[in-house]
Amino acid sequence: MRRRATGLFILVVGVWVLVQAPTARADEAIVEQAPNKSPYAFCSITEATGKFPTPDMARYTITGACESGTRVWGVKNNGQKYDFNEGQIPYSWTADGTFNAGTKAVTESFVLHNQQARAAAGSVTSTLQCETDPWRLTTGVPCRSVVSQPTPDFPPVIFNQLATYARGLPLTVFLSPSQRSALKRQYDIAMAKSQKFDRSGSSVLQARPPATGPVTPGNLGSPADAVLARQTPRILVPASDATVLVSSQLVVKIQPPQLGATPVSELEFKWLDTPAGQPLFENTIPAVDTAKLVEGYTVDPKVLRLKYGRWEVRVRMVGQATPGPWSVPTSFRYEVTLPTQSQKAPSSPILKTPQQANLNLQTAGAISSQASAAPQCKSGFVWREAQPTDLVCVPPASRDRVKQENATAASRRSPTGGPYGPNTCLAGFVWREAFNGDVVCVTPDSRRMAKEENALSASRTAVP
Repeated sequence: MRRRATGLFILVVGVWVLVQAPTARADEAIVEQAPNKSPYAFCSITEATGKFPTPDMARYTITGACESGTRVWGVKNNGQKYDFNEGQIPYSWTADGTFNAGTKAVTESFVLHNQQARAAAGSVTSTLQCETDPWRLTTGVPCRSVVSQPTPDFPPVIFNQLATYARGLPLTVFLSPSQRSALKRQYDIAMAKSQKFDRSGSSVLQARPPATGPVTPGNLGSPADAVLARQTPRILVPASDATVLVSSQLVVKIQPPQLGATPVSELEFKWLDTPAGQPLFENTIPAVDTAKLVEGYTVDPKVLRLKYGRWEVRVRMVGQATPGPWSVPTSFRYEVTLPTQSQKAPSSPILKTPQQANLNLQTAGAISSQASAAPQCKSGFVWREAQPTDLVCVPPASRDRVKQENATAASRRSPTGGPYGPNTCLAGFVWREAFNGDVVCVTPDSRRMAKEENALSASRTAVP
């Protein structure tokens, strides 16, 4: 009997082990349902450069990177959520684009390279009709006659995400604000260099002494000096030691003299950084409407001849037989960029990872590197950040709402598509439209709130 009991005990224990052991492992590894899987892709722009052979023609070269793979997510039996990517493939790409302002014709050639396989991964050729330059300018107006033709080997998941975000614009339109600003500077510099110098309104002179002055206000030694001071105009703009960018406009604004003001004035510019051994470069505008100088006179960029560095400007009245005294000179710097703008523009990714937003349409700008130049919100408000470049000022609860909407975006889209392709919302949801291209599916109330937030943002932004 004892042996039988022992054998029975061993049998029972063995059965318990066989039954219980797998259950313990299931708590740790086995999930309740099959994991969810969906393909993803995201791309970024590394660099954008432009060439402008004529005012009507622009040529762009844009480079960047993409990644595609499969997103896997779900919930374990113990309630723990998981979310990861698998099968990642890195790509690099180069795009060449052109815009003809005369014909409104736009072309784009997008070439993809599989870095993992070290082989070409297809290309896309696009033609469009756009009213304005889609790379340098932002109007939000879709182009016409959009035709994009990917080659058979171009990854569909990458093309679908680029085309969905572009929405009637070139595939590489997702430039960051700093990259678009850099293209604008390149355009302005190219246009300034292409202008021919017109001598009809100015003359190049050698250095000469001041006519009858200048007299510095507050440093009057005699009654004659006091009279002379009242006859002397004063330059208000540019401010002393100000920096004027080539991409902006040089404006001269004066305070007319108390005595002897005339309808006509003369401006004189001196290039203080004239190279050693060369005559001091001076340029004058002999006849300027004084009334325009009082309001703020825009100087033709040809006057400075793209000579960078330190300049000096002064003004006098010349509408009488004897010119009036010169004003106190004001010095300024003429530069291509400000020191903080000489850094390379940050990249502009559509999306960092699928987990961060659960949709593949956002532009992820480098907000931290632009924070110093970005508008700041008043106390009690924060940036909405519906996309990383969304700096609309809202209450903190609104930012939390938008973050949750981004996280649940995929669950509110129709899994079978519809009239708007993969961005078709389920019944009861609409596009949020917080910014141009925002197709996150939300409730109608949320879209209304986003519109109100856009309208109220200016009143919630701190005045610098």
